[in-house]
Amino acid sequence: ETFQITTLRGDIRRDGRSITVEFTNDWKVDCSHRDLTINSLSMNFNGIIYDYCNGVHDLNDKRVKFIGEPNLRIQEDPIRALRYFRFFGRLAENPHVHDAETLEAIRKYSSGLKDVPGEKLWIELRQIAEDRFAGPIINVMLQQNIGSYLGLPSVSSQLFELENRWLRMRNHHPNALTVLATLFDNLTELDIFGKRMRFSNQYKRSGQFLIMYRNKIHPIFDSDDCLKPYKDLCVDLSDIDDSSIKERIIELLKYQGYIYLIDEMKQWQMPIFPITSVVLQRNGLTRRCKFNMIINQLKKIWKESNYLKTEDNLINEGFQQGLLYL
Repeated sequence: ETFQITTLRGDIRRDGRSITVEFTNDWKVDCSHRDLTINSLSMNFNGIIYDYCNGVHDLNDKRVKFIGEPNLRIQEDPIRALRYFRFFGRLAENPHVHDAETLEAIRKYSSGLKDVPGEKLWIELRQIAEDRFAGPIINVMLQQNIGSYLGLPSVSSQLFELENRWLRMRNHHPNALTVLATLFDNLTELDIFGKRMRFSNQYKRSGQFLIMYRNKIHPIFDSDDCLKPYKDLCVDLSDIDDSSIKERIIELLKYQGYIYLIDEMKQWQMPIFPITSVVLQRNGLTRRCKFNMIINQLKKIWKESNYLKTEDNLINEGFQQGLLYL
């Protein structure tokens, strides 16, 4: 297990990114400066729990509440505004019932989030977006006008759509960018968000993929294989990112609301295109500058055959169509 070591803190003063902390030996003083009552509990080596802020009561009632004045707690550390929503999503029974005073404090004092490093913001936001009440909680969170501090575009018109999409995919564990993608109209807006959050390339590529293909491909319901466009895309992009392309296709299906097709896509085994430059050379082709063009043409024929044509089939057809010549 991983254990974090900390000190007991007294007064905390913040000026932009500069923080001044006074330390103490008093556990009760330390607890009074923590964020939420449920995060203020401590326990000694004998298992005795010390509860100076009524945290056990709030935990039993599934209530997420700041210690003392929400205004002061958020001013001490603005990221507590996001922590409130994260713990609310984890604990609350009703995702729509928030304390009015708490939301008012978040609206008034969350501007300090602009000074918080993006990596810390993403830790909180990612967990919010992947939790059980992501849709309604992100909706309420962004209504408090904190989106601009997170690098998000003005999205008031998209909040209903975000929650609606989330409702369709919530039981299938969408990743954070699949939930948030509705908020971005284009790749430029996503890029601004990514630079603010400074998240990994994995999340960046996931978001880019959704935005690029969400309106380009859809199931073909009047065909024998309605998933054929997704399978073709998977095959086309496998050379670029073979390790995770199928996972991104599945996230795309979640985003688009085609939940009933996810299991079929998961069970599909991606076929391996049988033609390579080595195969072309083995069949007498020597002009390497033509290899990419020929391979792309043969791959198109292979996809149209539902990936059934073998190496010999494709080579023969290549000669017949004049694509290959000795």
